[in-house]
Amino acid sequence: MSRNKHIHRFTKVNIGKKKDYVVFKCNKPECSYYIPYVLAKNRACECNRCAELMLLDARSMKLKKPHCLNCVERKEKDLHDKLKEFLELNDPSLISQE
Repeated sequence: MSRNKHIHRFTKVNIGKKKDYVVFKCNKPECSYYIPYVLAKNRACECNRCAELMLLDARSMKLKKPHCLNCVERKEKDLHDKLKEFLELNDPSLISQE
């Protein structure tokens, strides 16, 4: 039987019943791989938003579904653009002329 090798896409899960035991579990179908939280730092995985290769760092390990820094910056930029568009539609005087 051949094993389907792939890059894991992790989700943080607590699998302990009486005591916390936090792991990163691969959320791809037919993959039961998981790694304990304390051993997961600097492991390569897929971003949960863009599916690009990333490393689990201190920032991403805090998230339930880790994503890369590019996705964080992209989301903040999108939110800023949406806010600016909303303000322009509702009160153009609030936006400074460039």
